[in-house]
Amino acid sequence: MPTSVIFMVGLFLADRTCAKRFHYGVMIDAGSSGTRVRVYSWPERRSTFSTFNITEVFSQKLKPPLSSFQDRLDSVPEYMHNLTSIAESKVPSHFHNRSHLYLLATAGLRFLKEEKAKNLMNTVRRVLSDRRINEFIYSERSVRILSGEEEGVFAWITANSHNGFFSANKSLTKGFGVLEMGGGSTQITFLPEGPLLAHMFTLRIAGRIYNLYSHSYLNFGMNYMYRRINKYLIHQSSQDTRINNPCALINDNYAYDTGDKTVTFRGSGSPSECFSIISSFLKEAHNTCYPKPCAIGSIYQPSLGSNKFYAIEAYAYVAATLNASDSSGRLDIEKLNKTAYVYCTKTLDYVVSAYKVTTEYASVTCMMGLYITELFTFSYGFPVNTDRIYSVLKINGKPLDWTFGAVLYENELMAKDYPCAPIPFLSSAGVSKQIQKLSFLEWLLILSLFSFHIFI
Repeated sequence: MPTSVIFMVGLFLADRTCAKRFHYGVMIDAGSSGTRVRVYSWPERRSTFSTFNITEVFSQKLKPPLSSFQDRLDSVPEYMHNLTSIAESKVPSHFHNRSHLYLLATAGLRFLKEEKAKNLMNTVRRVLSDRRINEFIYSERSVRILSGEEEGVFAWITANSHNGFFSANKSLTKGFGVLEMGGGSTQITFLPEGPLLAHMFTLRIAGRIYNLYSHSYLNFGMNYMYRRINKYLIHQSSQDTRINNPCALINDNYAYDTGDKTVTFRGSGSPSECFSIISSFLKEAHNTCYPKPCAIGSIYQPSLGSNKFYAIEAYAYVAATLNASDSSGRLDIEKLNKTAYVYCTKTLDYVVSAYKVTTEYASVTCMMGLYITELFTFSYGFPVNTDRIYSVLKINGKPLDWTFGAVLYENELMAKDYPCAPIPFLSSAGVSKQIQKLSFLEWLLILSLFSFHIFI
């Protein structure tokens, strides 16, 4: 076989091998309400200037959450083995020893006492280093408690990957910011148009550098804000054990254990009083803002500029429940506020029936409708009539999970300049050996190369 044809065949064979490389990754999302096992897969990308084509192939949530094992570390091995066994059953066995596993914990573990969180995570690392329990690639860095800022950045990556911002033929000139509301914390992440004085997070995606603003507010998540209201009311009521809660719907009565005593809250459905409490939390320490402008309290935030934003997770659920977004997902803050004021004055039974919400989240939705209005306008700086916020649960049919962004981010960190090895010069014997494995269509391509060589 002529040398030039041998080289062309070698080139074809090497590229064929590269194109068939495939990868899996396992992400264990240790959240505040449970732990979710996610499995992702993607083909080898051809260049560090192209995007990873990552697909979620499996997802399952299990309870209880990892944080519940803080005082029973001896139960962690069985708990973790259950999680890894599920993942191993969803990834082909010959990929186990070359697929990375990550366990990233969020607000549920951020709220643990430092020593308990440290002991729990060290136990998890020790368990995952045991090959009898975990067959995937593991490193100590792969198991950690995420900062809120990381969580916000990963959600930003997910949203802008799904809307095509990182692709070569993108139609967007700039990415969407992300407003994220979880149970324990809330995050804001975006690409500023002007100078960035603090809270900068730098990352590289598809060969381009992005300097993001990202900040997370612990204790300002949906569930923890409701708990703060309970504690505020207890403090204001001194020794009372029966307390009216203006943020709870009428007839929504519940017991609350403070550790020292049990308090009975009675829903009084007073949106004005509820709004006043929420506003005091957001405005606390605002007069000490420096450098300006600030968002919550004295925390610096650059101008929003002309950025558009996705409001995800709890934001989207509340907007949908209160019918405050149009068919495109565009959020109407004024409508949200007006609807929340009406909603909050209703009884628990009426809301459950009319708005199709569960009893568990009926009063929380009242509080959130008022909270979102003040958070977006007073704290973040959106005009009340803004048309730049979209409350969405999915983009192009894909869910907005921060875990997707985390996998993409980790892949970028590990990416090499040449993901596929340089093309080798194969000998005639080497080419002959590889040719025996070719399909019929690949044979036709080889013959066409040889025919081309003859005619020229």
